[in-house]
Amino acid sequence: MGAYGLLVLLRTVPGGEQLGILVWLAGAVVLHDAVLVPTVSLVRAGAHRTGRRLPGGAVALVDGGLVVIGLLSLVVLPEIWAQSRGPLNPSILPGHYGSALAITWLVVAVVTASGAAVLVALHRRERLPGRP
Repeated sequence: MGAYGLLVLLRTVPGGEQLGILVWLAGAVVLHDAVLVPTVSLVRAGAHRTGRRLPGGAVALVDGGLVVIGLLSLVVLPEIWAQSRGPLNPSILPGHYGSALAITWLVVAVVTASGAAVLVALHRRERLPGRP
């Protein structure tokens, strides 16, 4: 699949744009490895240091929420940056990307926290003594 994608890229995209695409892909890898993974790792390590052990499902849910927020941020931040520079044609970037990203962060955080709270409550309920 990768070879086919490369072939299509070489045949259909003009030479100057190919370099831009390769730079964008390299930037995505660097941002993933230098920003997203360390951030998720630090938050997870901080959560473990608080002394509260979450059940496995809740940890996975929190990790997933962090990854979703991180990936959405990496995708939307270039649009926010481009919009702040004042596009020559306002119809190119018509949305309110900053507020949309903030609302999306809030929704993902609420859903993640709610799901983790439910999983923690279920885990504690299963561990109660004297339960039939």
